[in-house]
Amino acid sequence: MREKIKLFFEDVFSINDARATKEEIKERIIANSKLKGPNMCGLVFAIILASIGLNIDSITVAIGAMIISPLMGGIQGIAYALATTDLKYFKRVLVGFFIEISICIFTSAIYFTFSPIATESSALLIISRPKIWDAVIAFVAGCAGIIALTRKEHSSVVLPGVAVSCSIILPLCRAGYAISCFNVYGLLSSLYLFFINAFFICLSAIIVLKILKLPRKRGVNKKEGIKILIELVVISVVTLIPSSVFAYQAVNEAILESNINKYINNEFKNYSTQVVKSNIDIDKKEFQVTLIGNTLYTEQIIELTEKLKNYNIENMQLKIVQTDYNKLVSDEELEDLKNEISSLKSKLEEKNDAYDKEEIIQKIKENYKKVLSCNITSSKTLNDENYEYNADLIITLTISEELTNEEKDSINEFLKSKIHGQQFEILYMYK
Repeated sequence: MREKIKLFFEDVFSINDARATKEEIKERIIANSKLKGPNMCGLVFAIILASIGLNIDSITVAIGAMIISPLMGGIQGIAYALATTDLKYFKRVLVGFFIEISICIFTSAIYFTFSPIATESSALLIISRPKIWDAVIAFVAGCAGIIALTRKEHSSVVLPGVAVSCSIILPLCRAGYAISCFNVYGLLSSLYLFFINAFFICLSAIIVLKILKLPRKRGVNKKEGIKILIELVVISVVTLIPSSVFAYQAVNEAILESNINKYINNEFKNYSTQVVKSNIDIDKKEFQVTLIGNTLYTEQIIELTEKLKNYNIENMQLKIVQTDYNKLVSDEELEDLKNEISSLKSKLEEKNDAYDKEEIIQKIKENYKKVLSCNITSSKTLNDENYEYNADLIITLTISEELTNEEKDSINEFLKSKIHGQQFEILYMYK
């Protein structure tokens, strides 16, 4: 029975079925790894498209660049040379592959240097911290790619899918971006991510080609092949160590953020107040919650702080920003409030340093076309060290698109000149 099960799985998962001849496999790999003609044109087009896609935060354009990128051919050429211990071909294809990498980084750096969009998009930010999952994805996708290449009927669908899943061209784009910004850490992390993807695609291809028993180069002894195998194992282990550390940090940060979000969703709903905004800063070990509704008392703030330990986030500092909220009142109370407001308005008009709310709103909408609406409200910020409130203003700007740093600085200076030294905070909301 055991023998039948073994034969069944060997038959179902056999990669020797419908395999191309050894000569066909060699010709395909060498043709795909050549450093000339359509391959080079496709490489330049792909890196420009990928740079534009990352710059404008367009995943569609970036995926298109991955599909037409010919970098996979060079990686498979290196794998074939190592699997067959053809060291002469290995040196030639490795030099060509480094030239391809250099062209990609140089082209991307030139683009980002002269690009009018200077801000770092979310797509660029994603390609910043290599993790061990990148190695696993690259290994599995590399297996699929080399198996597809070695079939009699060569698939033109699997290889682009491998390129998309591993995103081997995008780290090179970020490396070019890092060079244009003189960001050494960004450059090193991008190159490391590219190396992880390329190396494990190459390693998986070597294993598959070894299983297919491609002939070793004549004149090369068995010891040379064993030496190459040992070196690959050592490089694999060394490569995985930093990515494992990054993955461990990422998992811890994800768990911490999940616990904070659970805390916010569960604990603030019992105080007749509404959470309108929350911001988590892992590096500073703090998170800020902006509330609207009934003002929380000092005892309630202390109670909320003590509950942090129930969510394993006691090492995080809680900061609460509360906006005043008018409760329902009786007719008598409303009349008293009207009289008090009238008195306050009279006193306010007598002050020379009072700001003109309507004028500020009108000027901002006139001078900054991206601002759709402006709202100014008074607020109180809780200082969690001494549980005292500091009065300030909340200025909410609804914008149609991202403001540049210059526009934000200009708005900030304008508000300073109009509000006469009073503390304020600007909140940007997208419509």
